[in-house]
Amino acid sequence: MKQLAQLRIPWGVDEGMQLSGPKNFVFENSKVGTVIIRAMPYIFAFAGLAFLLMTIAAGFGFLTSTGDPKKTDLAKQRLSNAVIGFLLIFAAFWAVQIAGLVFGIQEITDIFK
Repeated sequence: MKQLAQLRIPWGVDEGMQLSGPKNFVFENSKVGTVIIRAMPYIFAFAGLAFLLMTIAAGFGFLTSTGDPKKTDLAKQRLSNAVIGFLLIFAAFWAVQIAGLVFGIQEITDIFK
């Protein structure tokens, strides 16, 4: 059992195998940070759409509650969850932008340009 860690795996890290995606793949041979930076506009667009849909669902819950306290409380909870989630994403975005300015990382400050 002690020698299990000593086995050579063909095409392992020692062999220098390059891992890459399909040909003409957008993120081919990219670093993880590059992939995240390129995906950020789509992530924020999805978060904005989710916030909009959750706000609409909460408003619909208010409209259809007909004075029922349980339904009204559920709609209030949905609305507060949507607002808290939006504020967390907004604060995270600005925290990363400020960190990018402080540390001089140009890729972070150019995400939406």
